[in-house]
Amino acid sequence: MGRVAEAPDTESLIARVAAGERVALAALVARDGARINGLCRRHGGKGADALFGRIWVAVWQAAPGFAASGLTGDDWLTLLAREVIVAELRAARAAQAQDDVARLADLPPLLPRAGVLAPCLAALPDDAAEAVTRAIETGETEAGLALRFGMPPEAMAHMLDGALSALDRCLGGEGGSAAARLVLGLATDQAARAFTEAASDDPLLRAGRARWAHAVAGAFTAPPAAPAPGAVARINRRLFDEEGGGILRRVGLIPSLVAALIGALILVWLGGGTDPLGEPLAPSEAPAD
Repeated sequence: MGRVAEAPDTESLIARVAAGERVALAALVARDGARINGLCRRHGGKGADALFGRIWVAVWQAAPGFAASGLTGDDWLTLLAREVIVAELRAARAAQAQDDVARLADLPPLLPRAGVLAPCLAALPDDAAEAVTRAIETGETEAGLALRFGMPPEAMAHMLDGALSALDRCLGGEGGSAAARLVLGLATDQAARAFTEAASDDPLLRAGRARWAHAVAGAFTAPPAAPAPGAVARINRRLFDEEGGGILRRVGLIPSLVAALIGALILVWLGGGTDPLGEPLAPSEAPAD
């Protein structure tokens, strides 16, 4: 009896997406769509449908940078999804009155702590653990956390630095908070640029970034929720209809048409779910890598 071919792993699929393979993106959506859709529905509320579309457009755009990230495929995909979701949540919060404390009650309840960070968070004081957990799950900024806890911003910054340093030691690091701030999106633009430049020549900084990326990816969880077959098909069609010119130039007309047919068959065969998705955004509207 012939040997059954193994399904491509996430890393190889992302690498193929980086090379412009439409079928690889279709396979990646079929493979991880329920997990990503679960994150969108857990954290995005009524905006979950649009977020789901944005994330896969962002995957297409960001895939060329995957090889240099040093992350596993699952961690990279989860963190990219979190980046898109957090950007939307922060934009929505910024559009509301900054002194409206009642709006903080609208955030979803925290999920049980998961991943390698769970025992480390359990060792922190309750306020510090909740602040870090909210930074992970909802992307709350220092200013937002200070408002939530009724603390001056400087006091919140001090509490976060202490908590992140303790967590870094628990994860096997040396107790720095810079990598954690970068991964969580709590670093200033200047600090983020400085860290990234320094990490290019410092393996310890790169290791710290990878350590926190894995920890945050493991903590940013949600129950899976299968997307609707039509929703996945619309994402695929919208993205590649608008980017088709570039793909045709890269791989040619006939291979592109064959890939489109195969991709559609994959989506019909593997798709699941019941809720229709809203129209995804165009690639030019998606967050850049």
